[in-house]
Amino acid sequence: MYDFKELDYKEFELLTRDLLQKELGLRFETFSPGKDQGIDCLYSIDNNYHIVVQCKHFAGSNFEKLFNKLKKEELKKVKKIQPQRYILVTSLSLTLNNKQKIIDLFGGFIKNTSDVIDNNSLNNLLNDYPEIKKNYLKLWIKDSDYIEYLLNRQTHNKSKYKLKDIKHCLNIFVQTPSFADALKKMEDYNYVIITGSQGVGKTTLANMLSWKYINEDHEFFYITNVKEGWELLKENKKQIFYYDDFLGSTQLETLNRSEDTDLINFINVIKNEKDKKFVLTSRDYILKDAEKKSEKFYHTNFVIQKVQDTDFSDEIKKEIYKKHLTESTLPDDYKTELLKEKNVKSIALHKNYNPRIIEYITNTDNLKAHGVCCVNCCKQLSAFLLDNPTKLWEHPFKEVLDNTGRAFLFTLHTFGGKYEKSPELFEKAVCSALSVLFGETLSGKTFNDTLHLLDGFFININEDYSLSFKNPSIIDYLDHECDEHNLWGKIIDFSIYNDQLDWLYYERINYEEENEWLEKLIIKFTTPEFFKSLSEYDFRENLLKIISVPNKIKSNIYDKHIINLLSYVKSTNLLDIDDILELIEFVESHNMPTDSVVLNFFIEFCYPIFEKLKNDEEITREECEMICAVIVRYINQIDSSQDAKIKQEIFISMDNLIKHAQDFIQTDNPNNLQSIYADNLIDYISLLPE
Repeated sequence: MYDFKELDYKEFELLTRDLLQKELGLRFETFSPGKDQGIDCLYSIDNNYHIVVQCKHFAGSNFEKLFNKLKKEELKKVKKIQPQRYILVTSLSLTLNNKQKIIDLFGGFIKNTSDVIDNNSLNNLLNDYPEIKKNYLKLWIKDSDYIEYLLNRQTHNKSKYKLKDIKHCLNIFVQTPSFADALKKMEDYNYVIITGSQGVGKTTLANMLSWKYINEDHEFFYITNVKEGWELLKENKKQIFYYDDFLGSTQLETLNRSEDTDLINFINVIKNEKDKKFVLTSRDYILKDAEKKSEKFYHTNFVIQKVQDTDFSDEIKKEIYKKHLTESTLPDDYKTELLKEKNVKSIALHKNYNPRIIEYITNTDNLKAHGVCCVNCCKQLSAFLLDNPTKLWEHPFKEVLDNTGRAFLFTLHTFGGKYEKSPELFEKAVCSALSVLFGETLSGKTFNDTLHLLDGFFININEDYSLSFKNPSIIDYLDHECDEHNLWGKIIDFSIYNDQLDWLYYERINYEEENEWLEKLIIKFTTPEFFKSLSEYDFRENLLKIISVPNKIKSNIYDKHIINLLSYVKSTNLLDIDDILELIEFVESHNMPTDSVVLNFFIEFCYPIFEKLKNDEEITREECEMICAVIVRYINQIDSSQDAKIKQEIFISMDNLIKHAQDFIQTDNPNNLQSIYADNLIDYISLLPE
């Protein structure tokens, strides 16, 4: 039995509409909130009031109050509109005498007791049409004792803390069209990837989907990698897995072949297990990036639910604001004033509306930080922050923090707003930032003191000791500071790790236009000292960036550095033939013209193979593939090159190269890459210089 206390008046009205449509086989109109003229749902024929439905959500009240409301307000409305049939729906439980008293009041408009639908009748209709319950998440919310029971039962710590977040989310959740769509996909496929931009409500939707299945006795697991999922997976047991930002929070994080295979395999297992569910979240652009970089992702038709701003109607925006305000710790007089319709409209319907900003301005601690002392100040601050979102953090950043705190935030910013590696390495990065930005040094005690000062204010220290910004709007503010005070050069100077430079290169520096910051960044990227510090994976990734640069910036300084770097790379012997082919394929797949510096880099790797061919020695398929790839891909540049050595090597080795290419064509699968290159090579022979 449901008491419907969890539903607000609009949700109760929509539930009524859906149930009556099923029961009567008719389609009812509903209307935006406002003076309803006694009509919540309407079935009209030829513009006549054929069936009128009035909903009275009186859960927790009593019959006397309901009856007085009907007598004083609704009766005269009914007499005015003269409906052929009038149905009254209430969340109260009524006796037969209660119903008869209502029928007598409305004098013939209500035909019989079945047209007075109370709590018991609504529950009967829900039993008849259980599919409707799926659209009303709040009906599944169990009491707080049950939530506490779940928390106490939970042995997986990460999941336990996530359940606390979900518990909080229950009280402020406002259902959007995305929910029903995502739930349908989850029911059909057992998993769904929720995507959208920052602050649009992906996590909230994922929380509520999870809660639906938690209430159906699925064991809940919040995971941070696929390996955890595999370890926790149990046969013949109802389970739901939740993987937030599964590809990274601000940019695509490491996704190697084994990881994308593991994830896809895990999803396929979930799809075929009816007692398993899996909800994932990701930002749009990160998922698209993953599809570009992973062939398996590209060819997988993922089930996706996109959350977007268009999901938020004006009414939904107002409800989100009201929920946050009602659940806030603001004084009652603040709440009363801010819940007035004119204030609701000015704040909730503001052009810069964002659920995260609404959350911020309904937080008591945040208001105190801005010196709010009265409800009028609160209204003014809300309007100001919505008009100037970057100003949200100006006062605490400039007046509360010292230089160490500011250096700390700028450092976290260069990691995309989230840091999950060694605390010692992060402290080293903060030291570099403090020195470059403010000319100061950092002690271990100062670092720890700053860490605790920022915790819960600007940043979160998560249970795994990773760091993240408290609110995404901090990122916008720091970007504003960098732009306003021309700090990007210093940001580059203090960045000492590949993750930081990657974030600058991909997320902040405009590499589509020539500019001083790009040049400065590239110079830093191309120092052999920097490359020496890289892992094998980062080494290759950075080389891809370097190779793509000639199309983005033209600079003699760059040329000098890139030549030195490529010489260093070749001398390290860290790249094999497969690596070179990967680089060539990268250039080809992105249709990049390549300048002579990079072209010569590729050809340098061919000289030992040319030597083998001149001496009539055998070469491997991979060696033949590499020479063919280089020559075919860059035939025009080679033809126009003034490098006589290149032309000579190609010419002298050509006969033997063709012989090997033809052999491979005959022996290999025609679809093999080397065969294709070899075949193409023969077609291009006529283009080579004589």
